[in-house]
Amino acid sequence: MKYEALCANPLKVFRELFKFANMCWDEQIEKYIIEKSSEKRQNRNREKAVYTTSRNSKQMINVWRNQITEPDMLLMRSAYLSFDVPFYPLSDW
Repeated sequence: MKYEALCANPLKVFRELFKFANMCWDEQIEKYIIEKSSEKRQNRNREKAVYTTSRNSKQMINVWRNQITEPDMLLMRSAYLSFDVPFYPLSDW
């Protein structure tokens, strides 16, 4: 699973994760995920709190790219590539 896939379609990815873990999916879980990952909820929470766990997940996909320094990016890429994980090719960095 890629972070970007989770951000782009949280319901689909969480359903797959629940199925993989042999966990039951229900309407309450779905509502919670929608509540925590939708733009409407994000805006309402930000007005009330300094910190919130609600996010517009689609807007979060590439936010980290604008918040990380070049040296930290190189360090993170080096650490990631040392594990030989197939998810992110060099072109994604």
